Amino acid sequence: SSVRARPAPQLSQMKRSSNFSEFVTASIVSPATPSFALYPIGVGNLSFSLHDNNMHIRNVTIEDIPALYDICLKTGDTGKDGTHLYRNLSLLGEVYVGPYVTFDADSSYLLIDEDGLISGYALSTFDTLIFDATCAKKWWPKLQAKYQAPDVQNQDKWSRDNHIEHEIFNPTTSPTEVLEDYPSHGHINLLSHAQGKGMGKKLMMSVRESLMDKGSPGMHLRVSGANFRALGFYDKLGYSEIMRRTGEVIVGARYN
Repeated sequence: SSVRARPAPQLSQMKRSSNFSEFVTASIVSPATPSFALYPIGVGNLSFSLHDNNMHIRNVTIEDIPALYDICLKTGDTGKDGTHLYRNLSLLGEVYVGPYVTFDADSSYLLIDEDGLISGYALSTFDTLIFDATCAKKWWPKLQAKYQAPDVQNQDKWSRDNHIEHEIFNPTTSPTEVLEDYPSHGHINLLSHAQGKGMGKKLMMSVRESLMDKGSPGMHLRVSGANFRALGFYDKLGYSEIMRRTGEVIVGARYN
């Protein structure tokens, strides 16, 4: 069940580092980070807003990271709650959420439900190659200093945490052959109670409009080949299959 919103902590209370990404990885997140309470509507930039059925969409902010990490975990088992699968409850968010919020908040959005709870997000980056280079310089080194790479000789004994830790030291990048036509990329996750209400589509529309305003010709998404529901959702929005690779389907849509 959803957790009631609590006031967002002030940045000064988090001992914010002068280095922005260091603040994210070091001050907010630790291996012992528990599942966080969610944040209220009052947090962040409301210059962009979309109201529908008392739900609200706005850009993500750095203060939203704990709530967004929580959603990443609670959708981390192919769309279902993955809390029981991971020892480190922050790990998925550190890999799949943190860099987008830190470097591309202007093209990433979250959903606040009828009760004022952050209940979903759609994250994106305008230029995949620039994003990858930025993460290689400013994001992965900080996580690599925090974690140990798992022993590849014992890969058959890896836990779920170990697989994500391996990703920190060996990030999986998008296939280069799709980047000319689909240079942007992103992903979306909604908690179960927020699904089936048309808000996933509206989140994707928000991302699309933001990327188009920046001049993107198209966006791709990397989807687990086992996540048939997500593949159907993207297909209905016009994100068709571009290619497949081991365990993954690449879908995309052209914007011009």
